[in-house]
Amino acid sequence: MEEYMANLNDKPQVQSVGDLDLVTDWSSAMVCQALHSENQEVIMKYLAERFSFEKNMTWAVMRKLCIPVWLKDVS
Repeated sequence: MEEYMANLNDKPQVQSVGDLDLVTDWSSAMVCQALHSENQEVIMKYLAERFSFEKNMTWAVMRKLCIPVWLKDVS
């Protein structure tokens, strides 16, 4: 997970405006790694910054990122 996130830092960051097509690089393997991660808050922080959750958090985005499947601590 850390290696993947480090590689993303080398790419230009695209800020989502609710367009689900921007969430193409989030694979089922990433969901599985996030599920078993002990640092889910770091993953959520990264996703929140990348996809501007403050402005763009919708059920469709949450479902595309599978957040309800892997996030253990909802607070």
